[in-house]
Amino acid sequence: MPQIKESATQTFEESMTFDNYVDMLKKLVAENKTTGENQSEKYVNYTRQNLQRKRRAAKTMKITPEQTAFIQNLEGSWKWLVITEGWCGDAGPTVPVMQKLADLNDNIELRITLRDEHPDLMDQFLTNGGRSIPVLVIMDGDTGVVKAKWGPRPQPLQKLRKEMVDAGTDIEEINIAIQKWYALDKGRTVIEEVLALF
Repeated sequence: MPQIKESATQTFEESMTFDNYVDMLKKLVAENKTTGENQSEKYVNYTRQNLQRKRRAAKTMKITPEQTAFIQNLEGSWKWLVITEGWCGDAGPTVPVMQKLADLNDNIELRITLRDEHPDLMDQFLTNGGRSIPVLVIMDGDTGVVKAKWGPRPQPLQKLRKEMVDAGTDIEEINIAIQKWYALDKGRTVIEEVLALF
């Protein structure tokens, strides 16, 4: 993993809490806007849908007693920085799961920042050369050293998406398949993959 630059540590300190992020998205949608440069109706609708997906993900996800114990017993201080955008289809079902995990341990602090406002930071955490989001950057809370990265989506879903893209499937059909996968998974794979980083 690359060592996080001082600017990224500053980015964390200046970033939003999950609640602030959701409040910002609600205000933007009320104004028929979203985050980032693309302010098309399509992207505003994606943001509106993501607010619904965030609520559903928070309600339907299940953390097992073993997983709860694991995260509660995690030693050290941790900073989790999520890089995303309001319209990101993968963020709706995954970021609330990350927040629920962070809520289980007082030594984990989760913050959210916007990809398009921090391109230099994003370029440290590319996926196959692309600025795919969301990305969870896990840092040592005392030193700021990056310990792990997760994202932009669970590995089985990343594989499914690649297969559909390689087969020439229409992007809207791919997006529908992705959201169905998330609805059935209920955060299980995100939880497993994030905990496996420790």
